[in-house]
Amino acid sequence: MGRANGDIIMIWEIFLIGIVLFIICAILLVISNYQEDKREKYEAEIRKIYHELDVNDDITGSLKIFIEKEKVIRELINKKFAPGTLTNTKFINALDYWSNIFTENYEISMKILDLDPKYVKKYKDEASSKMILLKEIVDKMGFLEAELIINIDKDKVNNDKIKELAQEMQDQIDSLSDYE
Repeated sequence: MGRANGDIIMIWEIFLIGIVLFIICAILLVISNYQEDKREKYEAEIRKIYHELDVNDDITGSLKIFIEKEKVIRELINKKFAPGTLTNTKFINALDYWSNIFTENYEISMKILDLDPKYVKKYKDEASSKMILLKEIVDKMGFLEAELIINIDKDKVNNDKIKELAQEMQDQIDSLSDYE
């Protein structure tokens, strides 16, 4: 009878060990699935952020447009205002300033996008604001280009419109300086 009790206790011990191993395996499976779900959600969120930013195409497109507009505007300024005059110098200096601002923000945007995806999430707002600024600069360049084209052969009254636009751009320059 002693041996039978020992066998029963041994069977119960094996049974309990099996249950404990089963529970441990179940817990590990749940943890593994949780981590997998968490990783998939994280990757989906990063893909969503990149999609929301519509990243490289917007930035690269803005760069191409800016380069084209800058070249055209520089030519138009030199046509409209004689090189070496005060007005010509003022416009060229403003154009150079905006070119520097654009280039700096373009480079920062590209560096943000080159970061590890986990950091891109953290700097999403910064990347978005940089892209908005790039687009705004390109838009302002478009307005300036249009005004210069329209007024290339007009009289002094129309020069005032161009100078007003240049002043608006200068005001933006000044407001950017306030943040530094």
